[in-house]
Amino acid sequence: MDSATGKTVWTAEFQPVSGGPVALSEIRAPQVVATDKDNVVVVASNATYILNRQDSSVRWKQPGFRAVTLADGVVAGSQSTDVMQGQISGFAVDTGQPRWTALKGKGPLPASSAGPGLVATSSDSKLTILDVATGAVRAAADSPEKLPGSWNCRYDERSLVLCALETGGGRTNSIVVFNASLQKLWQLPDGSGRLIPRVTAFWHGAVYGRSSNGSVVLDGQTGQDRSASAEENAPFEVDQYSGLALSNGEVTFRKATG
Repeated sequence: MDSATGKTVWTAEFQPVSGGPVALSEIRAPQVVATDKDNVVVVASNATYILNRQDSSVRWKQPGFRAVTLADGVVAGSQSTDVMQGQISGFAVDTGQPRWTALKGKGPLPASSAGPGLVATSSDSKLTILDVATGAVRAAADSPEKLPGSWNCRYDERSLVLCALETGGGRTNSIVVFNASLQKLWQLPDGSGRLIPRVTAFWHGAVYGRSSNGSVVLDGQTGQDRSASAEENAPFEVDQYSGLALSNGEVTFRKATG
């Protein structure tokens, strides 16, 4: 869309392609996962497409690859290499040529963006954060009690990276937070017996989540409680202006307080 007028500049349609196994939860509408001044990165079905930002023409596509981020001319994500094999891969965004592969394992490995220039994955409850440009390992962590789940990471759009070990049932088994240098600041569980909230949003040093006791806001630097409420409608989207929460099938808009 033209941001000044709202008029459509171009549209693009994507047909399903074969390229390895894909979970039912991953069958969804095409998603834009990253852009730069020349390219639009789209994930559709079980493939990644790199489109020319000006006219929507397809520069290249890679079946079996689900991109999550783009940085320094490299698009990175999870790649299925066989029915029971997968890896984290990086491809040159301009040519589609392979740049690096890492952490080969059984089945498609989960991948998420961990902030500018970083991609995260997990295997056997171990978290690994990689450099998008090179594939080099930048940080790692593990669930203290070897609890099951897959790590999913978020960036607070300022300086912190939060990764949560999540199960398919919507439960969070562990949380770990890193600073801008990817030094670990804190992790739950910590032996105190505290409830681990399900993380719903992360913005400018505030961790939003909910547990059986209601909603909570944690300090991203320390992990300590900032506030708590018996209400369960923790926000799922937060920015400098507002937060959006879901309650009884309705979306609630709340203005930011600071």
